[in-house]
Amino acid sequence: MEFGFSTLAQSAYAYAATTSIELMLFGGIFLLVLVYGLTYGKYRLSTLLIAAYVGMALFLLFPYLDSIPWDLGLLFKKITILPTAVFAIFVAFSYFILVPVIDCEFSRRKLKQWFEAGVLSLSITIVFTASVYHIGISENVAVPQSLLDTLFLPTQYLFWWLLVPLIGLYITRD
Repeated sequence: MEFGFSTLAQSAYAYAATTSIELMLFGGIFLLVLVYGLTYGKYRLSTLLIAAYVGMALFLLFPYLDSIPWDLGLLFKKITILPTAVFAIFVAFSYFILVPVIDCEFSRRKLKQWFEAGVLSLSITIVFTASVYHIGISENVAVPQSLLDTLFLPTQYLFWWLLVPLIGLYITRD
């Protein structure tokens, strides 16, 4: 087996390209959630975060998982579409049920408002990324191919990635 500089360079380039695309997607989702939170308020961000946990629980406890044909295609060559869509449906269902129940507002101070929105947006991005990796990616990628794969692919990390957003929710409490 020949292992030369060009093979190493191609490997490093592929890793960097995959990582940068995923980090841009991660950052884009974070910014989208941040704008959503600053536009609609803290209660919507808190509701979305809690709905992600409820949606994950509903997905994992869904009694008909074995009867659904999951092989309907891949997105970005690693995310299975159907489990991710089912998870998104459970999150949306939970979100619309929880919106009238949760009531909290951002601080009146602008700096604290930005801090709260940033922490909640990062928490939401983390919980959604961890959930999608657990639900739709872990079966399709055996070896980490990017930085996000290294951080979110091992299933033993799922507990910690679901605990961190709860700490973010605690930090932003009133």
